[in-house]
Amino acid sequence: MSQSAKLALLAIAWIAWCALHSGLIAPRVTSWASTRWGRWFAFYRLFFNVVSLAAIVPVGLYEASLRGDPLWAWGGPLRVAQVLVWVTCIALFYLGGRAYDFWEFLGLRQIANARADPDEIKPRRLVTKGVFGLVRHPWYAAVMMLIWSHDQDAASLVRNAVLTPYIVIGALLEERKLVAEFGDQYCQYQQQASLLFPWKWLKKKLTGG
Repeated sequence: MSQSAKLALLAIAWIAWCALHSGLIAPRVTSWASTRWGRWFAFYRLFFNVVSLAAIVPVGLYEASLRGDPLWAWGGPLRVAQVLVWVTCIALFYLGGRAYDFWEFLGLRQIANARADPDEIKPRRLVTKGVFGLVRHPWYAAVMMLIWSHDQDAASLVRNAVLTPYIVIGALLEERKLVAEFGDQYCQYQQQASLLFPWKWLKKKLTGG
C-alpha cells in the first residue's frame, strides 16, 4: 500500500472514531439508552468513556506506525513559543478542571447519584468566573492547542485536519445543550466570553472596554 493510501486510511480511521464518539452521546442515542437500560443508564457515561478510549488506541497506534520526517518543526526561537503553548494547555486543563466535576466526567458521579436520594442531588451551576471568563470551553481549547504544538509530519497533519473541525463542531453542539440547560443565563454569558480563544477578553484589554 502506498504512503498516500495509508494516510487516506488514517483519515478514515480518525473520521470513524469521531463519528463513534459523537454518535454515542447524540441525544437520540442517549435517549434510547436511557429507555432501554433503565436504572443501568447511570453507567452510560462510564461505558462511553471506556468505548471511546478503547477505540482511539488502535487509531493512535496506526498513526504512530506512519510517523515520518517532520514537514514543519518548532525549531529555534519557536521552541520558546512551543513551551508557552504547553504551559497554557496545562493551565487551561487545570483551571478548567477546578470548575468541572471530574468524577462526573469519568461517569462515576452518575453511578453514585443513582444510589442517592434524588432530592439531595444538586443541579449543575453555570461557572463564568476565572478561566471561564476568558473562554467558554477551556478543555476544548487546550486540546486544539495541544495537537498543533508538536512537530508536524504527514500523519499528524492528517489527524489534525480531522480533529480540528471536530473540536469546533463539538464545542458548538455543546453550546446547544448548555443553552437548553441554562437558557438566557447562558446566552448572556456567550456575549461576555469567547468560544475557544479569548478574542473578546483581548478586545476589552486593548480598547479599555
